[in-house]
Amino acid sequence: MNKQQRYWYLDELLSQSLAATVSYDSLIRHLSNQQARNTVLVWSDITAFLAHAGVVSKILFPALADRRDRADEILEALGIDDLPNIRVRSGRDNIEHIDERIDNWAARDANALVSMVFEDRAGYEYICTPEKAVRRALIEPEMTYVSENRNGGRVETSLGAILAELEQVRNLAFNAMQRDPPYHFLLAQALANHAR
Repeated sequence: MNKQQRYWYLDELLSQSLAATVSYDSLIRHLSNQQARNTVLVWSDITAFLAHAGVVSKILFPALADRRDRADEILEALGIDDLPNIRVRSGRDNIEHIDERIDNWAARDANALVSMVFEDRAGYEYICTPEKAVRRALIEPEMTYVSENRNGGRVETSLGAILAELEQVRNLAFNAMQRDPPYHFLLAQALANHAR
């Protein structure tokens, strides 16, 4: 790929990691608001955060073998080998395939479906016994998102660990873009001045 094309990927990594940070900050605000703690606002923030992290994951760790050369070049431009928390997409996959998860719960006739923010792991373990289905749970002090995979197994995703890696990607992408930019950017005001 040429440097313009590499820049496109770096710019997308920068945009997606920044958007994920915005979603995470919104999540923290909603968790601090007692009226919003156990509402769709929290789950929407987590969904958006994991979706943005998923785009970063797809760029850097594609599933298709013919895209791995591109990913290796981008990782080299960033100066990193691996981001283990971003690479694993199981938490996001469980959100994207919620219809299949609901099919599973209906098929096994789950007697309870948990969707809750927990103040500690002990509360989570008390409520989320093996016979209950976990639609979505957040163990707040750990910032651990819990969901179920296609086989009904529980999956724990560390949102804080993903955030730390996204911040690393954001900073490295910005620095890589600044080292050798292939473009000269014009501000919108410059175009307005030109039109006069």
